[in-house]
Amino acid sequence: VFYDVTMRISATNSPTAQKAFHDIVAIEAEIDDLFDRPEMCNGSNTEKILSEMAVKMRSKFKKYFASLDDMNHFLLVALVLDPRYKLHNFERVCRIWLKLDPATIKHRSAELKELLVNLTDLYSSSLGTKKTRPSGNEAEKATTSGTGSSSTKSSRTQMSGKMAAMQADWKQELEDSDQTVVSHEVDRYLLDPIEDPPEHEDWKLLQWWKLNGSKYPNLALVAKDVLAIQVSTVASESCFSTGRRVIDPFRSSLSAKTVEALICFQNWLRSESIQSIEYVPTVEDMNFYEEVER
Repeated sequence: VFYDVTMRISATNSPTAQKAFHDIVAIEAEIDDLFDRPEMCNGSNTEKILSEMAVKMRSKFKKYFASLDDMNHFLLVALVLDPRYKLHNFERVCRIWLKLDPATIKHRSAELKELLVNLTDLYSSSLGTKKTRPSGNEAEKATTSGTGSSSTKSSRTQMSGKMAAMQADWKQELEDSDQTVVSHEVDRYLLDPIEDPPEHEDWKLLQWWKLNGSKYPNLALVAKDVLAIQVSTVASESCFSTGRRVIDPFRSSLSAKTVEALICFQNWLRSESIQSIEYVPTVEDMNFYEEVER
């Protein structure tokens, strides 16, 4: 699991920020599963060793990701900017996997949407593009478009009597129902259908934004910067290999056997005692080890 996650977040030819939230939640679930395995309930030395490993892994994980507040919120924005997931997936993961209560999920979802809206408005204002939320004057001009003088236009928009009551009733209905009035580019993006590509299709997130950027021009600018964020700047090999720490430019002529001895010796010095492990090698094991040493 850790190897697969490391390879995903270390990719260099495709965006990785939108995958980080799922990977973090999956790692936490895998660590929790370590405490529920059958070998953890038999009272053996193996149980003790595995239990200590699981406790250390959970402690290390909680050090960096104890709650959603410890996570970079741009990673959550990147998840929403993936049209395969959007805000609905964030809410479902919080409910099913993080076991958050409905009130907390609603609050977190509203915060995330507000952050995305603010980012979109910021890009819109700083780059001088068209505003995504029309002002009062713009909305009035849009509703009074047509031919004739300004007085004629304003008279056409004035309503009274039953017509005014009918419109007032409709506005109240919209407020009381689940129907959303799309007044912002982010709302339009979230309300559009979620993409569901075939499972084995090589689906390109950046290609999707390139093709659909004209529908959400300001949001596309946000996606362009957010999806470019690297989840990890550490090479994946550094997470699993200590070779470079042993073979540096001043010790590049060491033989393979000497390097292996140094790495093993370093590991033995740092590890805890393993005398409690009950293991008696068989004759076949001894013959195998002797063949390996030759």
